[in-house]
Amino acid sequence: LVTPLQLASAYQTLFDNGTRYVPRIVDHITDYRGTLLRQVAPVQATPIALPPGAHDAIVQGLTGVVSDPKGTAYNAFQGFPLSLIPVAGKTGTAQVQGKSATSVFVAVAQPSGPQYVAASFVEEAGYGAAVSAPIVRHVLDAAYNLPSTPQVQINAAANSAGN
Repeated sequence: LVTPLQLASAYQTLFDNGTRYVPRIVDHITDYRGTLLRQVAPVQATPIALPPGAHDAIVQGLTGVVSDPKGTAYNAFQGFPLSLIPVAGKTGTAQVQGKSATSVFVAVAQPSGPQYVAASFVEEAGYGAAVSAPIVRHVLDAAYNLPSTPQVQINAAANSAGN
């Protein structure tokens, strides 16, 4: 099992060619007037060695998940300015016996030098493309101050025998 933060951290490392950073929630703190109180600098962790050629092949494949009409997250990113802000991502569905599927999606904006990494896990919500990818799309819309995409209807999963 991994947490959303661990998954996002792994993707950041991969897309930064093995340079790993300690995850951080903020990059600066201001007071109510907007005066900078503290800059939070990135902290490098132990790098990870990637095999030659692995980075480019992975970036190409994961970019297609979002930009290719056959990609599983293509519909969630319709209307997103991918030509200006490239996004690479991966949908996933985790299954636990006796429960509905857990929706998973992780995305990297600007994969040639990641600016944002976002991950969504929604327990017992269905497929990653249907639930988590639209959530991450909304996060990236907000991060880049883009107009919000239409709301996605998410229906509650039926209770499982384990509940």
